[in-house]
Amino acid sequence: MKDPTRIPRILEELRATWEGQPDLELATLFGILQNRGIGWGTDDDTLVEALRELRHRRPPRVENGATGRFIVDTTGPDCRVMIDPHRVVVRRPGPSGAFSQPGVWEYSGIIRCEVGSPLLIDDREEVRHRLGVVTGIERVSDHPLRQETSLGGLTRELLDDRVLLIRVEDGTSVVVSRSLSVFTPTRRAVDHARHPWTRLITVTPGEPLVIEQPTGLLELGPVTECFFLEG
Repeated sequence: MKDPTRIPRILEELRATWEGQPDLELATLFGILQNRGIGWGTDDDTLVEALRELRHRRPPRVENGATGRFIVDTTGPDCRVMIDPHRVVVRRPGPSGAFSQPGVWEYSGIIRCEVGSPLLIDDREEVRHRLGVVTGIERVSDHPLRQETSLGGLTRELLDDRVLLIRVEDGTSVVVSRSLSVFTPTRRAVDHARHPWTRLITVTPGEPLVIEQPTGLLELGPVTECFFLEG
């Protein structure tokens, strides 16, 4: 007879994985496991390994000291929040559904980041930010944000579904995805313009940002930082 005391441990692995995607019906979760080769006759250790792999990609929570980069979706208010070990990037959908200018800041502590609970993060000045109720968490990388310094020549096709944030000296932020979203601060507001694009020409810190469009070149101020938000 197999040791019955293993059962609570395995059920705990299932619970922890399911908590990361609570909108899934249990049968759907079993279907996902089946697609990973889990089925009749699978031993318990293999099942636990598959559950942990799912949970690594879609964890139920992010805690202080967690390595890697996470995308956290929230509601009330709706936000998409990128978290790495050092900083937070907050994007909110505007009236048209497109995301507004990203807010980028360093944090001192993750107070709570758990599916189904409010997302609470303290910034460096110990101001607590409530960023809505977490609806889902995805680990998009096992590594923190990395400053990109050699993206010249990157085309729209090669970017694929990744999302890139470029910041320039005058405070302008450029979000590069399937289109360009350029956020330019003015005295009273932030102007937002969307452009098609074909290729990044120059994206080097300290040098002017140059992007090729179907109708010509878009030239902005010197780049201060550049990193991938997603992908």
